[in-house]
Amino acid sequence: MRMEHDRMAAIDKLFNARSVAIVGATPDLTKLGSSAIVAMHNLGYGGTIHPVNPRYDTIMGHPCVASVADLPDGVEAAMLNVPADAALDALEACAERGIRAIVLVAQGFGEAGGPGHARDARVLQAAARHGLAVTGPNTNGLANPVNGLAMAIAPVYQFAGRVRPGSVGLISQSGAMVSSILSKMTPRGIGISKTVTCGNELVLGVSDYLAYMAQDPQTEVVVLFLETIRDP
Repeated sequence: MRMEHDRMAAIDKLFNARSVAIVGATPDLTKLGSSAIVAMHNLGYGGTIHPVNPRYDTIMGHPCVASVADLPDGVEAAMLNVPADAALDALEACAERGIRAIVLVAQGFGEAGGPGHARDARVLQAAARHGLAVTGPNTNGLANPVNGLAMAIAPVYQFAGRVRPGSVGLISQSGAMVSSILSKMTPRGIGISKTVTCGNELVLGVSDYLAYMAQDPQTEVVVLFLETIRDP
């Protein structure tokens, strides 16, 4: 029971963190590293955003640090928007800093075969050792429109007003379908509590997000878009 409680607490930080790090952040709006900050600005996130990139001092009005090691204490979640090997190093650095809620965007893991399997093993080892809740890899991320948190690269979140807060949760194994589904909901007056793209489901899968949303007081309805059931 203790392990399950810790797991739910870590998942909760993915959706309700009040201080987040965006590793690989950039002010270049043509690159995915800008997406999460733009999305949180659009949704009115009231927490603290910490861009991580050694090339900048500030990004979109937020002080930027060079590495995970330079982050202040109290960061509760991190989005790793860098290539696979750099993302692995960042994930392990986050774990050492006590950041247990991770969105791992990169491709090049198990879905790629070969060295991707070795990368999977490193993620699983770090997750087991530190009790990490990891979304992905190979994910478009997640969001909580109610509080404005969005560690997401989904195109729909790049435009203000495209997603409205409400009580419907969306769990999708397809990244492309998240924006498509959400774009149909807002014109129909349907508000969203949380969205997540599961990616490779290396650590967290559909059942984990469903168990979390089933007890989430903000969520009254859960929509699933499934392509497979990995573990019946």
